Amino acid sequence: MAEIRYISTITVHPASRHESTERIELTPWDLQFLLLGPIQKGLLFVKPTSLQEKELPNPVIDHLKNSLCRTLDFFPPLAGRLIIIENDDNTTSFFIDCNNAGAQFIHSVADHLTVTDILEPVFVPPPFEERVFHFTKEKIAGLRAKANAEMGTTQISSLQALLAHLWRSVVRCRCVNAEQEVTYMLPIGARPRLNPPLPSDYFGNTVQWRAVTTKTGELLEHGLGWVAWQMNKMIASQTDDEMRSFLKSWVENPKLTKVVFASNVLVTGSSPRFNVYGTDFGWGKPVAVRSGEANKSDGKMTVFPGAEEGSIDIEACLLPETLNAMGGDAEFMEAITI
Repeated sequence: MAEIRYISTITVHPASRHESTERIELTPWDLQFLLLGPIQKGLLFVKPTSLQEKELPNPVIDHLKNSLCRTLDFFPPLAGRLIIIENDDNTTSFFIDCNNAGAQFIHSVADHLTVTDILEPVFVPPPFEERVFHFTKEKIAGLRAKANAEMGTTQISSLQALLAHLWRSVVRCRCVNAEQEVTYMLPIGARPRLNPPLPSDYFGNTVQWRAVTTKTGELLEHGLGWVAWQMNKMIASQTDDEMRSFLKSWVENPKLTKVVFASNVLVTGSSPRFNVYGTDFGWGKPVAVRSGEANKSDGKMTVFPGAEEGSIDIEACLLPETLNAMGGDAEFMEAITI
């Protein structure tokens, strides 16, 4: 694994730099996700050619800083801070202070790392995730502990630009017996299901988790199409009344969302609406997308539109012993393309 050298760490502020006193209270929808780590996505680009660099208004790193600077103008919460305060009635409040404190920009270099080194391996080595994605589990835990102890502030966003010379998608279904249950956890998009719908500039969580539980015998008898139909029916049942009833009951009996670590649970996240390959800084679109270690558990899948029109990317997180067993299963390996 190539060593990564950290060149600099700076705070990038919104282009406007105007003072703001706006405070965004966390809704019950937001509060239920407090125990989950931040979304971590990395876009992999081929290094721009000399000609492409000449066409950029600034050197690559400065160009990326300026892009982040302008982006923060449109998304003020990402340049703010998560504030935790204790109230006089012994309750605790969480809100985002849109104070334009800025987002962290990290510049690092991997001297002997190529795009091929990242794309070809079937298994993604953990040290790579830890070095490329700034918010590791340890750092996230440290930030939470500090914020809780001091009732203070927590940074919301960070971007790391790694300059180099520039995991595998599989799903296991091991059946012990026909009565064993398999639970599929899937997020339900709530924005278009509310009446009236949330505004297009709403900046918060609009998803809740719902579970579909089936017996492995039913799965073997009916096939994956039947499972997809059960999921479809669950999603369709989440109406405006259902959503509002959920919020009301959550306020009366709040529960925080946790990542499920269980051998019979498959969790699916992301959305076909996330155009992850649509980003272009001036020298072409990404050649791959990788996720960090946050919110990872055995059986967690992330699905989003692929680089080619009409394709999809499926990223799965499975235990090493599971991947090894699948790699040794000739029948399974014949059904997939490496």
